[in-house]
Amino acid sequence: MEKKILIVKGESQYNVLRIATDEIAKGFANKGYYVEVLDMLNPKEKILIHKKMTSESYAFIFSCQALRFEDLQNDGTPFLESVKSPYFTWIFDDLLHHLHKVQNQVYDHTYMLSVDEQMQDIASAMYPHLKNIAGLIHGGFCGEENAVRKDIEVLFPGTLSKVPVIEDIIEEPIPVERLIADKTIKQIEEMPWLSVRKALERVMNTLGEEMSGDLLLELSGVILYVDLYIRYQCRYRMMKALLESGVKLHVVGSGTNDLLEQYKDNITVCGAKDITEVVKLIQRSKVVINPFPVIFYKGAHERIFTALLNKAVCFTPYSEYLDDLLGNRVQFIDLKNLDNMVKDVNKVLELYDGEVMQNLLEDNYRYALENHTWEIRGKEIAEFYESIYGE
Repeated sequence: MEKKILIVKGESQYNVLRIATDEIAKGFANKGYYVEVLDMLNPKEKILIHKKMTSESYAFIFSCQALRFEDLQNDGTPFLESVKSPYFTWIFDDLLHHLHKVQNQVYDHTYMLSVDEQMQDIASAMYPHLKNIAGLIHGGFCGEENAVRKDIEVLFPGTLSKVPVIEDIIEEPIPVERLIADKTIKQIEEMPWLSVRKALERVMNTLGEEMSGDLLLELSGVILYVDLYIRYQCRYRMMKALLESGVKLHVVGSGTNDLLEQYKDNITVCGAKDITEVVKLIQRSKVVINPFPVIFYKGAHERIFTALLNKAVCFTPYSEYLDDLLGNRVQFIDLKNLDNMVKDVNKVLELYDGEVMQNLLEDNYRYALENHTWEIRGKEIAEFYESIYGE
């Protein structure tokens, strides 16, 4: 069979996954595959997708976010049953956002990847009948090769709007859901290196409950609410600490809050940006803040790798997984001591142009280029396919 791959592209906020898919395709090509791309946003190409997926033979089909996993055919049977070739898909956020698709991961010829390696166990706990789920962490975006002047000191990518409330997720939360949510948030405040599920498990154990797949499903609304809440609080507290100390920020995102007004002289608001524009800003930055708590217990946000690939120093909240993976290639933030974060940011800015820092940034760049680009992830997906089906 010809080494041919079909990629199906869909929508993506700020074009992140659309551009990532283009880079993944380069990884497929570097492994010797011919790549055919069909775009669901192109009306002419969208018409061809069903026919191509169900009647033509490929080494494998690839998409982000499990496109068409929930679709039914005219006779009511699942669309996936009619797909002719192995189908690999990659989910980029919590599987709870895609349960209607995850439940259909029951076929021998379909494979679901998650950017959080723990999701394999979580999915199996919730739905023991699922098949072929594996982990694959994010890749990162390389900027243009030509050197760019580092004229931004600190880039803070992160939308800030209103404080989440539990009713945003659960229409009529019962008292026990509020109790569990509050205790889980407190647990994360005390141990910020825990993921939401790990913190929830500790809370349920203190309440005399063993965490099970059924309980994970039952408390899915609580998990999603706590996730939103700690993301907001992490961004807000980190931004406030930096601004109160006088650090000047370039802020990327669509939200507004009191900090943007109170410290407007120290903030350059860049607004919501397409990913290509964000990468250009990261290229210009000396320091990039990854203002997210441990949302991936065994994973790494794209922004971390993109910072390394563009010779910026990345500050990110501590996680054991990232420590094992990257060590001193990133600056870890203790969310219980943000004064130290501010001191470390100022120290990096002071030393940024020095030989020691530049050598470290160059080493980080080479390491990320060899291990953590989207193109590398494409090669890894192709190798995953070959480990199952042979070359």
